[in-house]
Amino acid sequence: MQVKSIFFFLCCSVGLLACTPVVQEPKKISVDPEKILTSYFWQYQPPNENPPIKLNFENNSVGVNTGCNAGGAPYKIQGKKLIATESFVLTAMGCPDELAKQEVLATNLFDQDKQAIFTLDSTNIAQPTLTFKMLDSQQYSFVGKMTPETKYQSKPEILTFEVFPHFVSCENNSAASERPQCLKIREIKEVGLWENREKGQWQIIKQDQIEDYQHIENTYAMILVKRFPLKDHKRPYVDVYYTTPRSGNGDYYEP
Repeated sequence: MQVKSIFFFLCCSVGLLACTPVVQEPKKISVDPEKILTSYFWQYQPPNENPPIKLNFENNSVGVNTGCNAGGAPYKIQGKKLIATESFVLTAMGCPDELAKQEVLATNLFDQDKQAIFTLDSTNIAQPTLTFKMLDSQQYSFVGKMTPETKYQSKPEILTFEVFPHFVSCENNSAASERPQCLKIREIKEVGLWENREKGQWQIIKQDQIEDYQHIENTYAMILVKRFPLKDHKRPYVDVYYTTPRSGNGDYYEP
């Protein structure tokens, strides 16, 4: 499920070169709770096989993905609580009972009446923990993963890429029988109508150069990426997946 604006969760790298990027050394994370919350994406894995509950904090809003529905609400830090200052606005998909329970849990974490107390442990900068303790003494620990802004320590440029619907053979693939695992992409300048937009040259990249991005075969996609400059003469930048503004069955595809 794609989530708009403040409700983004997935970040993926789009690299047009084969080498591994050199990540800037992250600055020491502030002990300020607000700074820590916004510097990471947060994930709680239930003890069963359900999808995780994900949180992200940005611009005084919290985004939640419950494993089925997703949405968000404005929030504030009040003492030892994270409180939603308005009701959560969520998508309205019908969810299995177990995922419906996760939706209730996710919103209860920010319900003033449920008295959830939060603590942050940033001893491990790479994987801090955000723990909520409920009124019934139940505890839920979320593990943090650095946002790309925290990881790369630079200001990104947002670009748009078109992804060819089908996987293609990699240019250096000498084994004809090997299953195609490369992607074909080109940059699109988001100006004016589709017919008038400037389209770059098609490029072939390995699928693993787009971290966390899972392309679905025979599916057309337009993706937004954040381009972070790197202090590396071999790899001057890394492109990080931001969101998918639209996708379909190839209605906009031009061979």
